Amino acid sequence: MTLAVGIACAVSPAVAVAGAPATNFDADNHSQNVYFAGTDGSLREIAWVPGPGWGPLSTVVPAGSLGAGPGTNVDPENHSQNVYFPGSDGSLREISWTPSARWNRVSVIAPAGTLHSAPATNFDPENHSQNVYFAGADGSLQEQAWVSGAGWGAVSVVAPGGSLGSSPATNFDPDNHSQNVYFAGPDQSLREISWTPSAGWDHVSVVAPAGSLGSAPATNYDADNKSQNVYFEGPDGSLREIAWTATSGWSHIYVILPAGSLGSAPGTNFDPENHSQNVYFSGPDGSLREISWTPSGHWDAMSVVTSPGLLVAPAAAPPPPSPAGTGSVALTPTRPKRERTLATKIVMKWHWNHRRTRLLWVKVGPAPRHAAFSISCRGRGCPPHKLQATSATLHRRHRTLSGKVYRAGDRLLVTLRAPHWRPERARITIRNGRQPSVELL
Repeated sequence: MTLAVGIACAVSPAVAVAGAPATNFDADNHSQNVYFAGTDGSLREIAWVPGPGWGPLSTVVPAGSLGAGPGTNVDPENHSQNVYFPGSDGSLREISWTPSARWNRVSVIAPAGTLHSAPATNFDPENHSQNVYFAGADGSLQEQAWVSGAGWGAVSVVAPGGSLGSSPATNFDPDNHSQNVYFAGPDQSLREISWTPSAGWDHVSVVAPAGSLGSAPATNYDADNKSQNVYFEGPDGSLREIAWTATSGWSHIYVILPAGSLGSAPGTNFDPENHSQNVYFSGPDGSLREISWTPSGHWDAMSVVTSPGLLVAPAAAPPPPSPAGTGSVALTPTRPKRERTLATKIVMKWHWNHRRTRLLWVKVGPAPRHAAFSISCRGRGCPPHKLQATSATLHRRHRTLSGKVYRAGDRLLVTLRAPHWRPERARITIRNGRQPSVELL
């Protein structure tokens, strides 16, 4: 898909090539290992060990190899770190590291077109299995598992089409003997489904309400606190957490870092030697950043691990902006390969003056019957009500939505829906003295 903001430029698709990191703890090496897709589609790694600290950044798989961010687990029975990722063709691929053999070759686990998100993976010691979860083409939650001795099983559907609004995250909880999978629903609620050997899969449950998540979640299991901990980006770019224990159930949502801190979804691990939960993410400048929690020290200060531009390409420095101007934003997705997914061009005309930006008009391209367009807003300058328009007037410049004034920092969620179609969404950020920025979701 392409995005035009005054001029046309290429952007990442819904499955981002660069962005969210994945991380594991390797007890054999006493190391925290962080993997991410470089902006060139390479697989990159940086590792931390007590004493020496952070090692050098290394390239594990060359440019053009990854179609999305990776997932990783540690298999203590094979003494291996295992990294899974989509190839550029949507196949499921794996590369593994052991102390004796180092990195093996990339292997193809599932064929082209299988993955439609970054994968998530856990190691289940009770079943001696590595389990990989991902979104299917229809938004279903799918799984493929590897068992020592038996090898790879078939891909299975865990939750039906239309269930996922993000990549999944997973952990293994040894106290409950459960594999737990978290993901954003289509309404950006936090949802969970769990598997145990005795009961199999339970039903999908809603953990946090609609609009809670601004990214895919990440999760770890903390053996000291016997807790499942889920981290995610809030709609305002803050880092947030919600935690579950068997005795207390779900906590309320905590804000760990303030608005604007995250440039990607987070990744997390639990380090039993340091008794720490460690959360990694891209900063807005594309640097790798970390924040850690321990029972004794609680949250430490955020630290910057790498230089900027490695996880997310930093935007080119714009010319000094005129404090006022007029321009349009166009969302132009490519026609999807699968049916029943909206791919409609939406043009929004804006006028900005210092911190205030006015919506002049909206025009929506050809859309199915009974389509509905809406704009919801989060921020201090937002109108009191969601703006909506129906199919009767969508195809002309829709001025019933116009005249609304927003303030710098407001975040708009633009949605086009139609019955029996998957919705089309974009996030628009109002900026100071500049044309609004747009991210296709």
